Amino acid sequence: MSTLRLYKQALDNALRAVELKASFERSDLRKAVAAEIHTKQYEETEDELTVVLQPMFVEQVESIATELAKLDVPEDRKNLAPISDEAQNLINQSFDPSEWKNELIERALPVIAKKMFEAAHAQLRVMGFDRKAIVTWRDKHVDQHNKSSHTDEDPYIVPELSGGPDVVRGKPKGPSLVPTIATTATRWLDDHPGDATKLAELMADTGMDIGIVTKLPPSMQKEISNQLANTFRQPYWDDISKTTGGDAELSLQRGLREGWSIRKIAGNMRDRFIDPNDPKGTAKYARRRSLNIARTEAGNALNGARKASMNALMEELAGQVPMRAAWLSVLGTTTRDTHAALDGVPADEQGLWDLAGYKVPWPGHTSLPPELRCQCQCTINMEFGLRKEDAQQLINEYDTFREQLGVAKSVCGCGCGEKYQPQPKPVK
Repeated sequence: MSTLRLYKQALDNALRAVELKASFERSDLRKAVAAEIHTKQYEETEDELTVVLQPMFVEQVESIATELAKLDVPEDRKNLAPISDEAQNLINQSFDPSEWKNELIERALPVIAKKMFEAAHAQLRVMGFDRKAIVTWRDKHVDQHNKSSHTDEDPYIVPELSGGPDVVRGKPKGPSLVPTIATTATRWLDDHPGDATKLAELMADTGMDIGIVTKLPPSMQKEISNQLANTFRQPYWDDISKTTGGDAELSLQRGLREGWSIRKIAGNMRDRFIDPNDPKGTAKYARRRSLNIARTEAGNALNGARKASMNALMEELAGQVPMRAAWLSVLGTTTRDTHAALDGVPADEQGLWDLAGYKVPWPGHTSLPPELRCQCQCTINMEFGLRKEDAQQLINEYDTFREQLGVAKSVCGCGCGEKYQPQPKPVK
């Protein structure tokens, strides 16, 4: 081999090394940016949800105390039922958790909806789209839909509204999306689940900027709206107010054991709920409950919206550029070992990760049990240039590492990706 050819080969290798280094640096930069954006949005979602939920828990406690004080209960308990039974009976008379379900949805759903659409926009920008490019992409899909439609029953129209140029389904004109009759979150959930236009109306009615909804491509609007509806269909929302009732029952039992009258218990409960010695006990209780819900729902909402952006881009490019969503753990002092082990692991071909035996489409998903879901701060990042075989190798390495740790494999290997139902906890 000639000296010139050797020099050329060495130069090619050096250039390739520089290119690879630049690629890794860009990837690391995207990860850092994604992590920073997630942390900021997570904290903002936590704060906004806490602000709207905390007063509700205070109101629940005050309602229980007020109703307890109205009950005609004999002071002499000699002939009454055991304290535990008596407390349960009194709480059942004074508090109905089902009456608070709508209140909870009305407070939480609009906030979560807004943060989801904000997360979708942020993810698109991380992947290289500026605001103008997002709207251009949206308009392209609207034009394709309208040209392919053979009827005028379901056109996508782009009127000029207060939130900017917006996509509206079946509304050819009008200065505003604000409805004449108030649209409630529960009504949307019951009558129009997954309808992005009705959701935009709901958000407009609550004073939010609907541009964050309508500037996205219609398919993303629909996917995020479906995710939102699915989240609020979960049975654990019913359990939230039941937990308040259960805590009130324990507080009542404690007072009865101390020999307190019902009136004294009710009066003490207003400010000293859970801890009779803490004058700020009720406020602390309300904040703790609100924070737990906010930190848990933030992860599911934000990551679901990010996944919608990633899915839309992958569908748009149709395999022209190799890419795969990858798990991104915060790797902090509170990170679960099973979550930390997934850091950097790409999703499989169905877009799922195997987390301690549960197939999930993103961190914090509703199908996970509480011990793997509550207050999860993990997120996801798009890895550009990650080829199919390289992604599979990383997944295989993760599987091997997990087996060495004795973590069970997924109980569901179908990877259907259509329904993410809670699965039986795997036997280790």
